[in-house]
Amino acid sequence: MEFVVLDTETTGLSVERGARLIEVAGVRVRDWKVYRNDTFESLIDPGCIIPITITALTGISNLTVKGKPSVADVLK
Repeated sequence: MEFVVLDTETTGLSVERGARLIEVAGVRVRDWKVYRNDTFESLIDPGCIIPITITALTGISNLTVKGKPSVADVLK
């Protein structure tokens, strides 16, 4: 069995309220072994202001994502 474990950080919990991705990361797992050399991580410019509560929780600020790729570019 082979799969990828994904982790995301967002600007909030509700897509209906405009929550957007600000980071995505992944690691490949094969036969229940984690391949630490087969990973992916990217910060994402959400195109909106990151709430201060999210910055406090994640450490990711508006300055951190300034100039980073869009979600469309990252998920290609």
